Amino acid sequence: MEGCQVKLIKLFSNKDSFHSIEFNREGLSLILGKQKDPNKKNETKTYNGVGKSLVIFLINFCLGSDKNTELERKLQGWSFSLEFENLGKDYLVTRNVDNQNSVTFNGKQMKLKEYRDYLGKEVFLLEEPKPFLGFRPLICRFIRPQKQSYIKYDQIYKETKPFENLISIGYLLGLDYDLINDKRDIYVKLDEVSKLQKTIRNDPVFKEFFTKDFSVEIEKKDLEESIEKLENDLQKFKVAENYHNIEKNADEVKRELDNLRNNLILTNNSIESINFSLKERDDISPEKVETLYNEININLPNLVKKKLNDVSNFHKLLIENRRKRLFAEKRELEKKRKLLEEQIFEKSNNFDYLLEYLSTYRALDEFVELNNYISSLKIRLQKYYEYDKLIDELNHRKQVLNISFAEQNKYAEDYLTENEEHTEQIITTFRNFSRKFYDNKPGGITIKNNTNKNQIRFDLKVDIQDDTSDGINQVKIFCFDMLLLALKENHFVEFLLHDSRLYSGMDPRQRAVLFQTAFQFCKENNTQYIATVNQDEIDSIKDILSSDDFIKIFNEKSVVLELTDEDDSEKLLGFQVDLKYED
Repeated sequence: MEGCQVKLIKLFSNKDSFHSIEFNREGLSLILGKQKDPNKKNETKTYNGVGKSLVIFLINFCLGSDKNTELERKLQGWSFSLEFENLGKDYLVTRNVDNQNSVTFNGKQMKLKEYRDYLGKEVFLLEEPKPFLGFRPLICRFIRPQKQSYIKYDQIYKETKPFENLISIGYLLGLDYDLINDKRDIYVKLDEVSKLQKTIRNDPVFKEFFTKDFSVEIEKKDLEESIEKLENDLQKFKVAENYHNIEKNADEVKRELDNLRNNLILTNNSIESINFSLKERDDISPEKVETLYNEININLPNLVKKKLNDVSNFHKLLIENRRKRLFAEKRELEKKRKLLEEQIFEKSNNFDYLLEYLSTYRALDEFVELNNYISSLKIRLQKYYEYDKLIDELNHRKQVLNISFAEQNKYAEDYLTENEEHTEQIITTFRNFSRKFYDNKPGGITIKNNTNKNQIRFDLKVDIQDDTSDGINQVKIFCFDMLLLALKENHFVEFLLHDSRLYSGMDPRQRAVLFQTAFQFCKENNTQYIATVNQDEIDSIKDILSSDDFIKIFNEKSVVLELTDEDDSEKLLGFQVDLKYED
């Protein structure tokens, strides 16, 4: 990648009050902050400070960062421009705070995405889209634009996921992008399959749709047997189109038969009553009356005897007439009974025929209903077949993915073995930087194949012995960033930006080594190290470096801008505004 460079040349604004910055094309470019009261706290997150951190923010803004509403509200009418070198040519980008969705790039209006895509191709060789890679996550590795960017060496933004950190770092370390991305892709698909399997088996709505919360195998067997039996019944089904008329006729015959039987019972009861009446005894005869009186020595007069005979004869006549009438009624009732029995016999035969017909034949709507019921069972059975098929497909898919996962683990292991020379270069380059800080505390990077079921292809770990000491985390950040700059893997970036936040936790000796290392590297490799720094942080180095070395590093040329809090006009924007520009 020799001969290709991306360097920063100048940062300026459309407002005269802004303090423009011209960067040294090689070596150190320091934005120096001075305070009237050295004990005063410097608010780096707002413009209550002198604006050192704002420099890095505005460079990042001109390089396509996301829209910032604070700029839009507080700096209406402002625009910021960045001149930079790309592939040996100077380029100019201008971004207006009132229209942050586009930029003017070399006089051409560009949408923000188009601008980012262009820089992705030119600076990071992203000719084709690569998932999770782009200009923005890669360029931030050389800028560290926020306070949270200085907490961990491998993380720029707090919300960035570990895989996203790995894929951008891995790309800049020259590790195989496809290996890193493929593991994540396989893991995500495996996770989706596992979640879908769990959803199918446990989700109440899904279970209700497919299985009604029953055992699928049992339900399938029951349904298959039920369908077979019902289909056999359906084959034997005889349809009578006039079934309901016949059923109605049978009901009418039944009612008539019931009436006839009730009439027969009443007729039999009447005949029995006549028979009982015909068995009644005759009244007492006159002779018996006379004998009774004689027994008690009472003689009846002849006239009385005559009257008794007359009465007895009359009574006999009445009884005889009554008996004749009862016999006549009985004969009529017996005729009626015979007729009723004949009618009942005829109706019974007719009713039996109708019942036999109805038991043999069925109504058409019953046939349709049975057919529909069988169809509904078949639909339900089909759902169970689909359920089993889906489960089988998911199991097969999971097996295939597990095989791919194992294959990818093997590929990654082979890759590290085959590219041991490159990984050794990464380790050695980092150790060369860290050794300058700690001769007795060797540092290094380990790159191991992660075979666990997760998204991380390689475990990258930066270690410096006794890395719990103050300042070592900042040293790790500096050494790691210098490593990415020095390797020149998949990028043409020739600059590195650091905010004074990086130096605040270091002891003076570490600061001295850091600036010595940056100065020497830039001199040897024709690169830029741009840093914001406080005066007291530089003063703390004076007693550690020799006078010649101190002057060589910290001189008028290396300090490209001085900002003070003595007057608002001495701040970066040239006036005071309460603006929080970090999330």
